[in-house]
Amino acid sequence: MKRILTAVLLTFILFAAGCGAHEGVVISAEEAWISFTGDTRGAMLSLDGADEIQLRPAGYAKDSSSKQKWYQVAPGKHSVRVTRNGEVVVDRVILVDKGQTREVFIP
Repeated sequence: MKRILTAVLLTFILFAAGCGAHEGVVISAEEAWISFTGDTRGAMLSLDGADEIQLRPAGYAKDSSSKQKWYQVAPGKHSVRVTRNGEVVVDRVILVDKGQTREVFIP
């Protein structure tokens, strides 16, 4: 009888230990990304007032136009300015959260 009681008690303790709540901390990525879609041929990007970089070489193959280029940035507010042939086509401020990708369409 004592053995049965011990076995039942041990089973109950093991079962109860497995039913405990498990807590953890989820930490999101400390980076964010900006992607550009639309007509990016010949477009120049200035991010947060930095020197311009070319988004995609002019004459980029049409069949590859759906490929996106992601630019890693720090989470927060960013100034995005895109020009083509000296004309401003996009000029806006965007907010990108941690682990988020913000898409910018270029007409």
